Order: sequence, then C-alpha cells, then structure tokens
Amino acid sequence: MTAQHGSAAGTVALAIGTGKGLFLATSGDRSHWEFTGPHFPMHAVYAAMIDTRGARPRILAGSASQHWGPGVSVSDDLGATWQEPADAPIAFPDDTEASLEQVWQLAPGPTDQPDVVYAGVQPSALFRSEDGGRSFEFVRGLWDHPHRPEWTPGFGGKAVHTVLPHPHEADRVVVAMSTGGVYTTTDGGASWQANNHGIRAKFLPNEYPEFGQCVHKVARHPDRPDQLFAQNHHGVYRSDDGGAAWTSIADGLPSDFGFTMVSHPHRPGVVYNFPIQADEYRIPPEAACRVYRSEDAGGSWTALTEGLPQQRFYPTVLRDAMGWTMRRCPASTSAPGPARCSPARTRGSTGSRSPRTCPTCCASGPPWWGEDDDGHRAASRCAAGRCRRLRSPVARPAAGHHAARSPRPAGRELPATGSSPPGRARHPAPIREPLRQRGGMPRSRRPRHARPGGRRTARDPVGGRRLTSALIDGGAGGRSPLPWKLRG
Repeated sequence: MTAQHGSAAGTVALAIGTGKGLFLATSGDRSHWEFTGPHFPMHAVYAAMIDTRGARPRILAGSASQHWGPGVSVSDDLGATWQEPADAPIAFPDDTEASLEQVWQLAPGPTDQPDVVYAGVQPSALFRSEDGGRSFEFVRGLWDHPHRPEWTPGFGGKAVHTVLPHPHEADRVVVAMSTGGVYTTTDGGASWQANNHGIRAKFLPNEYPEFGQCVHKVARHPDRPDQLFAQNHHGVYRSDDGGAAWTSIADGLPSDFGFTMVSHPHRPGVVYNFPIQADEYRIPPEAACRVYRSEDAGGSWTALTEGLPQQRFYPTVLRDAMGWTMRRCPASTSAPGPARCSPARTRGSTGSRSPRTCPTCCASGPPWWGEDDDGHRAASRCAAGRCRRLRSPVARPAAGHHAARSPRPAGRELPATGSSPPGRARHPAPIREPLRQRGGMPRSRRPRHARPGGRRTARDPVGGRRLTSALIDGGAGGRSPLPWKLRG
C-alpha cells in the first residue's frame, strides 16, 4: 500500500494493492472516501506508487496476472486510464536467462530528477527508469555482483523488496533483499557493497556473515539520509553511517520479528514497528494489534493501542502495508513534490486516536493510522470490522521460461477496470506451487477441510483447543470467533 497527496485541491489519494487488483481511494477530509476499482482485476499488485514530483500526480502499478504475467502500468489521470508500453517495460536481458516474476517495489528518485523511478523485482534485481516508469533499464552492476549466486529465496521469494534512493545524491542507492541483506552503491549502480555488519542471521551457522541476512524492510528519513532503520528476520537495527555498521534497537519491543519499519516523514528519529511473535508463529504478541513507536531513534518504544483491537487479533502487517501519507500544502501547491503537511488532528498527543472509516485495512492489513508534526494521532478502523490476510498465489515462470510473451500492440491504452483486452498477445506463464507470499501461510499449515458432509476441525492458534465445525462457523447462525472462517 502507498499513500500520497495527489492533487492541488488538498485531496488525498490512496493506492491499495491487493491480490485481486488495485483500488484507488480519494478524500478531501480523510473521513469520506470515494473508491474506484478494482483496476487490473484478479492481478496481484505488490507495488504501487503515487509520484507527486511533477506538475500532476502519476500513479505507477506493478501487477502480475496468472495468465498474462507481470508488468508496470502508468496513469496520469488518477486511474481513469492506464498506459502500458507495446514492449514490456521491465525485461531481463537474454544473457541472464531470467524472467520477471514480480515487481516488489517502485520508488521515486531524487526530487531534482522527477522522471527517475526505480523498480526492485523478483528474482533479485534492480531496474531504473528515466522516463517516469514507461521504460526501465537493467542495473547490471547488482546482477553481476559475485554474491548473487548465493542469494536464496525467503518464504515470499527471492526479491529486492526495498529501494531507497538518496534524496540529495543521485548516485547513492540502498537496496534490501530476502535473502541477501543490505547493499549500497555510490556510483550509480556500477558497483555495490554489502552493508550487513552487525545484522544477525540466526538461521546460518555463522550468525554474522558478510551477506545472506534476511532483511525484511529498511526505512530512513530524508533529512537524515545516513540514518537507516531495519526490520530483520528476528532483529531490529539502526545504522548511523549509511549502513556500514548496525546496532540492535530491539530492547523494549515484545518481539524482534516482523516485516514493517516506517520512518515519520516530518520528524527525524521517530520510527514505527509492528512486531510479530516469531517466524514460526506469525500472529501479533498476545493476539493484540499494537503499533510501537520510538521517538529517540530506537532507544525506547511505546505501544500505541487505543482504537486498535486488543483481543483475538491474528492478522499480520506485511512490509509496505503500513505507511504515511505525503501531501502538498494547499498554500503551496505550485511547488512540486511532497511537502510537510499532516493528517487531520485528533485528541491530543497522549496516544489517543479517534476512529474513522479508512479503505486500507480490509485490503492491506490492520487499521491505517497517521501522526502529524506535533505528535497528534489520526487513526481509523475497518468499516467491515475486521481485517484479513491476503494469500493469493501468483503464477511464476518455470526455469528457462524467459521468453514467455509476444510483443504487445503498440500505443494500446488499458481501461481503468475490466479484463485484459482479448488481443493482448502474451502466453500464459506456467503455474507452480506458490511459495509463502509476503508472510502468508504455507499450504501445508493451512486448516484442512473435510470432504462435504464431513467433520471439520482446526486448532485455535492462541488457546490451543481443538475447534469443531460448530465453533469454526460460530454455531447455528452465529459468527466465527476466529478472524478466518472455514467454509466447505
């Protein structure tokens, strides 16, 4: 999920990526929302970006269809129409014998380069665009790194999931991948340095290797570009020297496992984290939805709970499903790029948050919430009353299947919603058994269904009791006590 301001009239636009397409929501007051979508129906949308560096907002979406494969589309009218080039905007060179499986991250370049966009993809690679995302060039230096043959997939796949271009120095970029770790370049991508000193890899015989760590997310504040915060596969860290060395900041958190790391856009040193109990037990500690905030760069943490469910809460928050809105001030709409504005103010700076309807929680995880420059919180609860984890499988090309699609018609404009045009000449990618996708539950651990008419059972993930079909379905006419229901 990404959220940024997209118009001169003070409208907030949210781009919500799900396993069933992209949804767009706009609001002038953050209380009443208008929705469009699904755009790219039944396509898994891992990456979406609202770029406000130009004269008007531009939306980029990285989607993947089980039939047509992955791609990147661009909209300059807030999703009314979408454009996709005749040739695939992201394609691996033939000599790599690789094919694009998924776009995991779309990130804008520096403000003074409004047409530069980076894409982190699966398999682990980086692409760079100089025309606003309509075409991308392969960053050969990262692919040719001697460590690459030893990078291995995590449960979600082998991908570059975080891209952090330096806000002031165009040649400096930080990327993070699972598994592999953190890598930085200072020469525009020609060469890369592994920067993982101090990050633990508890699953390896050597727990502090040069590379091979499973880093889940890295964040930083543009005013402190050398201060980085990382959520690792067990471990929360801070670096004050651009990633050269890392120190643990996990003290004060109930768990050091999780996927999110968010830096406050207006207050350097203020970061947010959503802990998960453990890698083998992926629910929040005590089955409570708690966002943890540090106001001293990880020196201490405070749980933010008001307005969030504190009992029997089982979903997880995955990488980019927790974030900030960046919008222009109405008084300075002529200035391009994100400016220092804030969400609507609520009930003071004591941790209280007033609930409001928000479109993001049903599609992207737990409730969305924000905070302004003075520490006032703005929160929202799902209008449907619950949040669900997405587990949509994605078609992945088999080994050697790197020429999986034919040229597409030139100058084609995609509709905002609906199926892909029938003339779209791309061969379907072969479907493989899906890996655990961004923290999803593997098939071997999902509750099993009995045959029709049979008795269904499952295990309560908190209480440990064995649940029958009556409890699972909430009894006759009742609601399920679990956040997931088993239906035949």
